[in-house]
Amino acid sequence: MTQKEMNEYHRLVKERDGFDVTPSIKGYGKGILMPVNLDEKKVAHKLKIFSELALMKYCPRERLPTYLQFVKVVKANYEVEYGYVYYITFYAKDPSAGDGCISTFQAKVWDAISKIEVQLVRPKAYA
Repeated sequence: MTQKEMNEYHRLVKERDGFDVTPSIKGYGKGILMPVNLDEKKVAHKLKIFSELALMKYCPRERLPTYLQFVKVVKANYEVEYGYVYYITFYAKDPSAGDGCISTFQAKVWDAISKIEVQLVRPKAYA
């Protein structure tokens, strides 16, 4: 990868907060995003749990009469950062909205050795 391509990659990672970036750097290490294989059942289950934790942080059930329900993970990247940081894009729905409206969310979750921390959760902004 050329220096120009590397600079463009890092610009996109910063601009998009790690979401919607197609990993194009070969290698593995701190600061390098890698795609998550969603076909791996163990990893897919972990991302489902992380997405549900993010929804609980975004919309705590005890504060609202309705809450959002996880539907499915759309895509995810990860990087090594004292454990793993996952950038997850997923669908969620509001069961009280009778129209079956599904929204897209993004969550950044740090899976450290001794703890799991939802660092960011938000509806996906469309450009």
